[in-house]
Amino acid sequence: MKHNPKINNKEAVRIIAVGVILMLVLFFSSDILNLFTISPTQAAAISLRGTSKIGSASNGRDVTLTFDTGGNAPQTGDVVFLWGGRGNSSDAQAWGPITTGYTAIATIDSTGPKFGVWYKVMGGTPDTQVQGEGGGSTSHGVVYGAYVIDGSTLDLAIFDQTAVSTGELSSWVPDGPAITTQTAGAWVITHAANSTNDASRGTVTNYTLFTGASVNEPDDFNSESAYRTIASPGTEDPPAWSAWSAGIGGAITIALKPKNDSPALVIDNPPAGNTNVAEGANYSIQYDLSDGDSVATVDFYYDTNNDGVGGTAIAACQDQVEGTNATCSFNTNILTVSTAYYIYGVASDGVNPNVTTVSSGTITVNDAPALTVTQPDGISDTIAQDASYNITYSLSDSDNVVTVAFYYDTNNSGLDGNTISGACAIAAEGTNSTCTWNTTSVTPGSYYIYGITSDGMTQVNAYSSGTVTINSRPTLSVSQPDGTSDTIAQDASYNIAYSLSDPDNVVTAAFYYDTNNSGLDGTTITGACATAVEGTTTCSWDTTGITPGLYYVYGKTNDGTNPQVSAYSPGQITINSRPTISVSQ
Repeated sequence: MKHNPKINNKEAVRIIAVGVILMLVLFFSSDILNLFTISPTQAAAISLRGTSKIGSASNGRDVTLTFDTGGNAPQTGDVVFLWGGRGNSSDAQAWGPITTGYTAIATIDSTGPKFGVWYKVMGGTPDTQVQGEGGGSTSHGVVYGAYVIDGSTLDLAIFDQTAVSTGELSSWVPDGPAITTQTAGAWVITHAANSTNDASRGTVTNYTLFTGASVNEPDDFNSESAYRTIASPGTEDPPAWSAWSAGIGGAITIALKPKNDSPALVIDNPPAGNTNVAEGANYSIQYDLSDGDSVATVDFYYDTNNDGVGGTAIAACQDQVEGTNATCSFNTNILTVSTAYYIYGVASDGVNPNVTTVSSGTITVNDAPALTVTQPDGISDTIAQDASYNITYSLSDSDNVVTVAFYYDTNNSGLDGNTISGACAIAAEGTNSTCTWNTTSVTPGSYYIYGITSDGMTQVNAYSSGTVTINSRPTLSVSQPDGTSDTIAQDASYNIAYSLSDPDNVVTAAFYYDTNNSGLDGTTITGACATAVEGTTTCSWDTTGITPGLYYVYGKTNDGTNPQVSAYSPGQITINSRPTISVSQ
């Protein structure tokens, strides 16, 4: 071979190193790939109950295997697996389990061994032993083994393989056939037998052995089994026993399915007791949902009892995902008010039976108070200044005792009015009930009335449809006569000075003259002063026919709503008598 001058020593070293690495990769490819394979979430680990049992016999005798006692004895629901058989002389004598209730998984009826694997699920009274048939021929070697799987760690289906695998029957070194598993954490168990008498069977790489046995007879029989937990589903091909002599025989490989964890569901909200919810409000269910080996979802329902069946689905809370302190919110308009409801969830992982959890407490949609204000309605709702007014209302609440506080407002929005004190501040429930509003000191004007009530959950308010008008009383004062320079001749005219006003009505004043300033028992002044108009002005009083003397003047006015208003002059007017002349003779 001609040396390539372009490749120096360093490059040669690199090439050799790369080649070595590639060889290592190819050699350890399966292990390396396993290192970087992301395994699915494992189910609960399968476990043995007690220790495995092995027994052997010559001359075709039966084998009895006695299980452990106490806590390691088979329990109800555990699964006992029996494997083994006997040598063969092409006879038709019996083989397999003598103990009843066993089901064959697979059997091999070869010209060498008669071999099989059987299983039985322990009932209410678990077996304490299992017997294997030896066939009775003096030429038969007999071996049976048994192991017990803790039923609480197995799926109800028990098996995980798509099909049981049985191996070849020709002269060979026992080598368990490949099998395809479906579930992470499955147990693969390979069982082998052949027609050699060989106590040095060796090991199965990465597998744990169940103790086997060998019997030297004309029909030799040698049998053993081994198991391994498989992290990821797929094809598993057990290696051959490392030191087992070749002979006619076969192997049976099975896979056991680990128990799939059921979903775990806890409902935190609603908590114990009863939770009141405002009518129309949203409510958040709080829950914890987990599943160690599957993806679980939960559907929520509401019901008036806590049996967890027959409830009504909460549409907004279906197919909820796993989580801790997870929430799902729905509007409580779907619930009947004043009725207590349990919330329950039905969790599913698509594998196990559904898990139902009911809340420890209930939720009740609180019936909101109902309030209407029927008076004032704006019809005939005018009252005098400082008068009282009866507010008419209806207030009810089916599940609480409530009161209503009333307010007056210049408009019918905003809830920004003034408090009405007294009975209308804590008006009780009732239909067409009234409370009396004392309007003393309230500025005259037109006002809407509104009420506010609350049951502790929901505040309700209502405005009146119309207003009540507090009518301003007229104001009247008489400034003249004031007793100063208020002397007039008999039958003369006098200008009464006064001020009259009314902001919400057109009023007039009628004037009177009186010998004193009390009692309003004077005499009517006719003419312009009988219907004196508003303003700060005067009206002329014609005193013709009035008996001369000293007189107070007072006025009276009325707006048709308020009480009459009157006012006396501060002083008197003096009407002088004219002089009299007499002529004597």
